[in-house]
Amino acid sequence: MHTGKNITFLIPSCQNHVRLMGCALKGVLSELFTDQELIYLVDLAVTEAVSNSIRHAYGGETGYLIKVKLQINEKDLVVTVQDQGQKMDPGFLDKKGFSTCRDVKEVKEGGRGIPLINEIMDHVEYSSLDGINHLIMKKEFDRGK
Repeated sequence: MHTGKNITFLIPSCQNHVRLMGCALKGVLSELFTDQELIYLVDLAVTEAVSNSIRHAYGGETGYLIKVKLQINEKDLVVTVQDQGQKMDPGFLDKKGFSTCRDVKEVKEGGRGIPLINEIMDHVEYSSLDGINHLIMKKEFDRGK
């Protein structure tokens, strides 16, 4: 595995670009990791976060940018998703999973992103400073994966 990598994506606030960003992200992760489950899950969490920025921070409007920063080292991957849209209620991060529902189908449409991100990533935090929202997601892994 390569260490000490920093990669940044700038994505227009358009849902059509989320899939393209996901393809690019999977390509980068595939060059660095052999664990296909890790690649799939990180891609899922990051595309959910970007989609949430478009849908909630920007209200689905185009014409804005979302920055996705990857920081990769020997022990973890840190992904920061930044936007300059509407702030998120930090209490949303407390949605740890689907344990309060009997079935995933009971979770309302559009309400799966944060619980999914929390289930996949090892650490998730949110802050907003100087008009920039930061969703920071950390995934720890074993060396050699």
